[in-house]
Amino acid sequence: MKYLFRYFTLITLSTIIIFTCMQVAKNGIGKVTSTDYYHVDDVVTLSKQDGKAGAVVFGKDYTDKGLAVREEHLERLGAFNYFTVVGKGISNFVSYITEKGMKIFEKIPTLIDELR
Repeated sequence: MKYLFRYFTLITLSTIIIFTCMQVAKNGIGKVTSTDYYHVDDVVTLSKQDGKAGAVVFGKDYTDKGLAVREEHLERLGAFNYFTVVGKGISNFVSYITEKGMKIFEKIPTLIDELR
């Protein structure tokens, strides 16, 4: 348990440090170039909607409204997933071959009896 706590503390601290350094680098680039040439959003910002605070990471909204929009988009994308279609096709093919093979295998004893 002690190691698990250390692991999660290390991961959390590393993530915070990485996001902080990315924000500092973005601000530094903006000061050096004195333009918004890279047109990069802030790394992490907080937004409030309807009195509820939510995170905006790399310009992607993680508030309830933003998550609902992303979920709807993912559902539309999930309507046609190439790998799902291929997997279902392979599954149907293997089931068909297995079924036909079993029917042939079941007929072998009757064929042997007829040949005798």
